[in-house]
Amino acid sequence: MNNYRFDDKLEKYNTFLLNFFEDVSGSKRTNPKVTILTYNLLMHGPVTQPHLKELTGFSVGTISNYLSLLQKYGYLKKSETQPIYYSFNGSLKDLFERGMGIFEISAQAATQFLPLKQKEMEALAQEGNEGAVHLIKRLSEIITVFEIYSEFLPIFYGFEKKSIK
Repeated sequence: MNNYRFDDKLEKYNTFLLNFFEDVSGSKRTNPKVTILTYNLLMHGPVTQPHLKELTGFSVGTISNYLSLLQKYGYLKKSETQPIYYSFNGSLKDLFERGMGIFEISAQAATQFLPLKQKEMEALAQEGNEGAVHLIKRLSEIITVFEIYSEFLPIFYGFEKKSIK
């Protein structure tokens, strides 16, 4: 069984790291509860729901909902014995690559979907809608970013490109 409490000096580092994770997730508009749960699973896992409640202060219902979602998407696994322990499903490298693969597929979908919306905005712009002109420019920039990410990330992180059908 893991020691879920650090001594005073280590607890300061733990708090600092948790605050760092929360700041990063906040800047990326990530759900803060998922960030806190993920952080505690990284630092203390495998853990039980009661231990996560003690570590986070979240209700058992909140913890259960988020653990179910993380498990549904293949990021977590739970033990088959009582008490039930939750841990990441695979190495951090595997989880990162899986997340990047999902991002890449999403980016490809966006580069297919956004040009269609851009054409709709072009029709509105021809009717004199100034807001549509602004949106066309922003959509063009967003499409370019997704195209760059779709090409760059697989090379940089060294994983196979995914494709959507």
